[in-house]
Amino acid sequence: PNPYFSADFERGYIHNMAHFQGVTWGELPRELTFGGPKLFYNLGPIYALAPIALAGLVWRRTRLLTLAALAVAAGYAGDKDPRFLIPALPLLLLAVGVALSRLPRGAWALWLLAAAQALLIWPGVSRHSHRIHVSDPTLAATDWRAALRLTPEDKYLARFDTYRAARAIEQLAPANATVLALAGGVATSYTDRTVLDSYHSTASQRASSLFFDNENTAANWRWRWVAAFPRAAVREIRIRQQGRSAVPWSIGEIRLLRNGMALAPRRDWRAEASPNQDDADLMLDGAEWTRWTSSDPARPGMYAGVRLEGPVEIDGIEVVSGNGPWDSKMDMALTGAAGRALPVLSGEWRSDPPRDDRAAAAHSLKQRGIGYVFVVDIGYLGPQIRRDAAAWGLRELFHEPGQSLYQIE
Repeated sequence: PNPYFSADFERGYIHNMAHFQGVTWGELPRELTFGGPKLFYNLGPIYALAPIALAGLVWRRTRLLTLAALAVAAGYAGDKDPRFLIPALPLLLLAVGVALSRLPRGAWALWLLAAAQALLIWPGVSRHSHRIHVSDPTLAATDWRAALRLTPEDKYLARFDTYRAARAIEQLAPANATVLALAGGVATSYTDRTVLDSYHSTASQRASSLFFDNENTAANWRWRWVAAFPRAAVREIRIRQQGRSAVPWSIGEIRLLRNGMALAPRRDWRAEASPNQDDADLMLDGAEWTRWTSSDPARPGMYAGVRLEGPVEIDGIEVVSGNGPWDSKMDMALTGAAGRALPVLSGEWRSDPPRDDRAAAAHSLKQRGIGYVFVVDIGYLGPQIRRDAAAWGLRELFHEPGQSLYQIE
């Protein structure tokens, strides 16, 4: 993990791109050429002729073109978005052209191929030959008046919801405002407000997690892991993960107890964690709705804890867990005043009734300098926030079918 991208984000991003939109290798020939329901756009029917380029391996003059096209396209296995094939397309069609030129009347075949491609990419035709599943401006959606700037720019762009979202933010949020876009949907080129897209950085992920982690707090019971022991002067507490899970390890708070009461964290207490030390302070901020996560799936060897500047007498530790007993198996090691290790301790799980932390989570976002939230109805949490914005402490500033802008109260 680092301050910009976390391990779980990178792992998820790699997986999603390698299995882009769920398309399989068997579906790719149709999806890339004639289009289909999965990929956002296709290259065009002309590329159904691509296998002809393999014939170029037979002749020395075309062998380099074919091999170069294959080399440039090799990275496509890791990201099946069609745009990553674009650098290979000129080489590919050159190899196809040379192969066709060796046929009897090959020149006529090339002229026919060029005419077919010119026709298929013509804006009036491409809307039928290219399947495009995006709402942003595309060549197929552009008419001649817009292309020649006879249609005013604002009038043309106002057809697209991402542009209307950007203009709403520009008009309703002050110049120094920061907006969290929970599921994207903002054409950021058309606003000078700071817009944090939920998946573009670790900072955006942390902000978004306040919504995702607290989505069901009004209904879900809360879990605490508690360990009690004879009073001792302690310099370091280390909570160790001993189990494995498919999800990251998550901790809301670590509390030091004396006579059953939590001690107020002091400035010289230092939260420590491995992995993801960057978020460790969230375990001592006094807010259960902010959480440290390990970023990686829980596994033995991970730890979280507190290092104390001087010995503190305590008789218990409480860990507010974001996982619960089914995804976390912990024990604890203490270091005493003299630097000696105290016996390893195990704890017990306790549950508490639900508490609605949604408004508190949104207010925590405001304390970080993010005062506005933009959501799209088809995005995660969009319908829930739209249905119960007041429970999140949000006030609606702008709404149109499909998208809304809120201010955090």
